[in-house]
Amino acid sequence: MNLIPIFSLLERPQFMFFDRVNQVVGMTKRVANAECNDRDEYGNPIFDWDDIRCDIDRKMTTPTAVAFMPEIYHRERQKYKWFKSIGVVHESSGSVTPSVRFWERYVRFMDKTKPLPDVPEFEVCRHLCPVTAEFDKQNQRPERYWRDMGFDQQMQIEEELDDECSTFDLLAEPPKEDITRPWERWTIDDALKDRMTFKEKCRRIMYQLCFGVR
Repeated sequence: MNLIPIFSLLERPQFMFFDRVNQVVGMTKRVANAECNDRDEYGNPIFDWDDIRCDIDRKMTTPTAVAFMPEIYHRERQKYKWFKSIGVVHESSGSVTPSVRFWERYVRFMDKTKPLPDVPEFEVCRHLCPVTAEFDKQNQRPERYWRDMGFDQQMQIEEELDDECSTFDLLAEPPKEDITRPWERWTIDDALKDRMTFKEKCRRIMYQLCFGVR
């Protein structure tokens, strides 16, 4: 696990990235200038967000099993065949819903007319987005809501929302409103806060460094 960053220097990793500020989507891939004229400051090929599409592909994984996988690509697919990415859906790939949720997260993230979704991943960088910072100020959002919450409680909330999504009818029900005040729906449970001793912290760090597990 610790040698992966060193090995990655030998071969440039390829991944797709979404730039909310500049409203572009790019790939860390070496392509000729003839294939893409627009580049970011690092030389990566980029395209306008409006030109990006996503299809949910239905693939046979075994003779009796079907899996759904989201594929992100440029709207001129034949012209830019190299620009595509298959999304990794960790939930049950036998249902189309997780793939739709996968793409919806990116669509929501790229919508600059709305603040960033109030999720743990974005809490430490919400102040960097002017729209989000102003919204949080007006909304009187606690600065450390998710960081002060225990990890076990966060997992419980994730399971609760997963259950809601699994019963949501994509075709019949209208889109749900954003949860803009999660601290009112889920108050922090002190009993579920992380309280690790120094010995426990050392043990977890050792597992992370040696085996790459939490």
